Amino acid sequence: MGQEEKVGIALSEGAARKYEDLADIVIEPEVGDFGFFDLTHGSEIIKRGKEATFKIIIDNNRYYSF
Repeated sequence: MGQEEKVGIALSEGAARKYEDLADIVIEPEVGDFGFFDLTHGSEIIKRGKEATFKIIIDNNRYYSF
């Protein structure tokens, strides 16, 4: 991971953390092994995001009515 990429990640995480307290739900998929600008593993990144979303829904089912 290059220095520019590390800076981009730090800035993005800082901006996200700023608004975390305002969110009702925060979804944090395990994507740390992918680079910030990784465009070759999109399907796997999306899959992990979906899995994290479903886990939040199942763990917090009192907030949802399907």
